[in-house]
Parts: sequence; structure tokens; C-alpha cells
Amino acid sequence: MLLARQRLEPSKDPMLELAFKRVDQAADLARYAVDYAGGGRAEYISTSVQNLNQAARLINQALVILP
Repeated sequence: MLLARQRLEPSKDPMLELAFKRVDQAADLARYAVDYAGGGRAEYISTSVQNLNQAARLINQALVILP
């Protein structure tokens, strides 16, 4: 995403910035399932599923925003 953002930097389109922000947030949420290091299995599964569902919603929102 960083390369795509650098290519589009001169335009400074606020809608593209919003889409990039949503994709970045989704990437952070998706990493939780990989980076998790503690707590119990039930907590891990519950939080991972919630984070992945939120990441999917953010990606869908970004796809609607992108031209």
C-alpha cells in the first residue's frame, strides 16, 4: 500500500487517503491473530474472530471508496 500511496501522493485526494487509512487499520487488525502472545485459547479465538470481521468490514469499505 505504501508504494501505491507514494505514486498517488501528488493528487492528495481525501477519499483515497480515507481508503488507505481503512486498509492500514485492517492490516493492523489482521496481524493480531499472528502476533498474539498470551492469554487463553478462548480469548484468542474470540478476539481474533472479532478483529478479522472488523478487518473485512474495513476492506469492503475501502473497496467501495476506491475508484
